[in-house]
Amino acid sequence: MSHDWTYEYSDDSSVYRRGQAQRDAINTAKEQLGADGQELYDLYNKTPNQEPITGGLGSTYCKKVMCRNTGRIGNLIDKSPNGFMEVRFPDGFRNEFMRQTEVLVLG
Repeated sequence: MSHDWTYEYSDDSSVYRRGQAQRDAINTAKEQLGADGQELYDLYNKTPNQEPITGGLGSTYCKKVMCRNTGRIGNLIDKSPNGFMEVRFPDGFRNEFMRQTEVLVLG
């Protein structure tokens, strides 16, 4: 069995529910196995260089990005097909939409 590590971004509710159930099973197994479980989780986790973001529907994991103009470090929330990226900076009150050329994805 494989796990869709990006299920949280799906617009299909059945994909989201299936991914959440799998993530819950993974977390339960990780807790039961202790240090060995954490080691396996770190080995197979497909969401590197990301940190939890809270708000809206709960926690999601996002890649770190840097604004080329200001040097601010933020979190990539979403990419749009029209060439913009939605970024949340820790010092901001709302998400910002930036051109992909203005953002450097870290890691």
